[in-house]
This record gives sequence, structure tokens and C-alpha cells, in this order.
Amino acid sequence: MTAVLSDRAEGVQTLTLNRPERRNAWTAEMEADLRAALIEGSRDPAVRVIVLTGAGAAFCAGADAGFLKQLGTGEAAITQTDVDPWPEARPELKGKFAMPAAVPKPVIAAVNGPAVGIGYALALYSDIRFAGASASFIAAFARLGLIAEKGIDWALAGIVGQGRAAELLLSGRKLGADEAERIGLVSGVFPDADLKGAVQAYAAEMAAKVSPRSAAVIKRQLQGLRFDTPAEILARGERELAASLKSADFREAMTAMAEKRPPSFPDL
Repeated sequence: MTAVLSDRAEGVQTLTLNRPERRNAWTAEMEADLRAALIEGSRDPAVRVIVLTGAGAAFCAGADAGFLKQLGTGEAAITQTDVDPWPEARPELKGKFAMPAAVPKPVIAAVNGPAVGIGYALALYSDIRFAGASASFIAAFARLGLIAEKGIDWALAGIVGQGRAAELLLSGRKLGADEAERIGLVSGVFPDADLKGAVQAYAAEMAAKVSPRSAAVIKRQLQGLRFDTPAEILARGERELAASLKSADFREAMTAMAEKRPPSFPDL
């Protein structure tokens, strides 16, 4: 059985973690399959938005117990990708768990149940998160004698602020969907049965109406907020604006507006 399923419709590639009998617990095979699928989607011009979700009743229940034991004994190792789908991505964003951030296209996490440990990190490294009503986020590292791994401290603090991140990571408590929406971790909560359809509709609208070039540049700009000085951020904005004003996408948007029709943006 394939550890990650890939489907495409309306310019949206949906990647589904596919070990429902194990609540999509993370394994080396899942790692390799997801990395390959994200690279494939990043290179496919017909894919404009990527959705990441889980099969069954969980998003990802964290590392599989057997895989975790192998990591502890050295029988298995966490690998880094040797293929960068986005050469301009910052080196800090390369690697397995940061891969959604290193893809030059919007990545949306449709969190359909518990997102634990590694699953939590995957959701955080996605650009946008939506949750089903039964979704939860659990980073119990402190309760297991571990530390906030895979950059989850950096990623969580960047989304909800350092104070909230400290409370969640130091307590190791479960965060429910409604609270996650209230603190800005997710952008919306849907009934479980409606989640995937709602996210598909949202992603399909984005794929149809958003310039792929603009999405890639804006994603790069947002990442830069975490690393660069205000002067560097402003200078990059000026450079990118000048380039955007000369782009085919901008000309098409202006023509479409004048002709009172939806724009038809070229592939990235």
C-alpha cells in the first residue's frame, strides 16, 4: 500500500498520508513518499496549489513506535532531501519537515484529526491550515523527556507568538480545533464531513484566480520576514514590485479587468 496517495483536480494536488489503520503514524516510507510527491507537484506546471491531509480519522499521529525505536537505536535515520524543488528557498527551509515551506506553491494543511509531533510540524510548515471539528494539535515533547524538535518551536512561535508557543510547548497539552482557530493557528474550522470538500473548493478558487508567479514571490516574502532585517525586507519588496509591474501576469490582470472577465494566468 502506498504510504502517500496523490490526486489532482482543478489545479489542486491532494496528498493524503495513507496509513489509516495506524492513524497515519510516520515511517521512513511515508517520509520518502511525501518528499517525492511534493517535489513532483512543485515541478508540475498544472499543479498550482497543494493540499496535505490524512486518510481516516487522523492527520498524523506522530512517529510510528517502531520507527521511533529504530531512530533511538540508530537502525534508522532521518534523512534530508537531496533534491531542492525550489533553488531560491532559504537553506534553513530545506529538509524533510520544512519541505512544505520549500515548495514554491501554496501548501494547505487540511487537518482532519489529531496532528501529533511530526504531524504537528508538517501542519505548521504548511502555508495555510484548516481543521475539522475533531482536529487537535499535540506537542507532548516535554512530557516524554524530549525537546521541541524539527523546528516546531520556531514555526509555532512565528504563527501564534512566543508567549502562546511557550505555554503550548512547555505544558505539552492538547490544543483543540476551536482554540486553534481562536489563536490563529488555523484559518477556519469545518464539520469533519465537510472539511475536505471545503478545502478543495478554497484551493480550487486559489488555483483559478491567483497568479502562480505572485504566489511564489509572496511565499518567499513571508519566509523572509523571519530571517531578514527590515531594510532587507523593504528593499526586496521594491525589487519584486518593479519586476511584477513588468510581468505577463500583471498585464493579463489589467487586460482582464478592462474586459470585465476573469484573468487567465500562465503556469509558473
